[in-house]
Amino acid sequence: MLRLLSIVSAFATSATLSFAEDAKFNVEGDTLFYNTEQPGLIKGYVNYSDVHSFRTLLVQNPEITTIDLNSLGGLTEAGLEIARVVADFDVRTTVSGECSSSCALIFLAGKDRQLQTGGLLGFHRPIWSAAGMEKHFDNHRSDERWGDAFDFSSWLMADTFIVAGKIFQVYSDAGVAIDFAAATLSVSNDQVWYPSRNELEISGIITSTLLTSTRPRARPVFPAAESYDISSNITE
Repeated sequence: MLRLLSIVSAFATSATLSFAEDAKFNVEGDTLFYNTEQPGLIKGYVNYSDVHSFRTLLVQNPEITTIDLNSLGGLTEAGLEIARVVADFDVRTTVSGECSSSCALIFLAGKDRQLQTGGLLGFHRPIWSAAGMEKHFDNHRSDERWGDAFDFSSWLMADTFIVAGKIFQVYSDAGVAIDFAAATLSVSNDQVWYPSRNELEISGIITSTLLTSTRPRARPVFPAAESYDISSNITE
């Protein structure tokens, strides 16, 4: 009986999480809306569970031609994987609110990319918090055979270059100027860089133009515990 109750409890928890996360998504006509800033979300940021949701919704709704994004970001490698899914379905991406950090990687996967008047695209380099690194080290020290923090730092350096390579590949596939891609990695991870519309057009970030321009702005960033981590191996 105890085992049965545990299974039922786990299923209920999973169902609750799934239902709550589904609130990020909404299909209206030919547009899929993705909004991680909805109130009441358990994981109000780009995360791995969203990868499956994107794939499922795009398969089940072949009429979708546009994805409208609104998110301050989240896990870097989750954003990279979602970008791969979006690119596979050959859809357009658009932003009318804000799409920053790992959300910008998803935006770049669109075959045609539009920034609506007043919308914001934000960029900065990824971050892996000290607490997140410590947690990952403790959880995987045995199976990775890290003798000490120096062994871990060697692995971390290699992993950082791998993820950076994936990020540059997204920019390259989107036809974005390499100097713009490099500039995004020079932005401190406690800030977000909002390029002007002119900069976004010249660099190839946006491909559909609007007449109205937005001013470049910056805001301080105070990421949640693991919301902006660079590694895909962090236990959420």
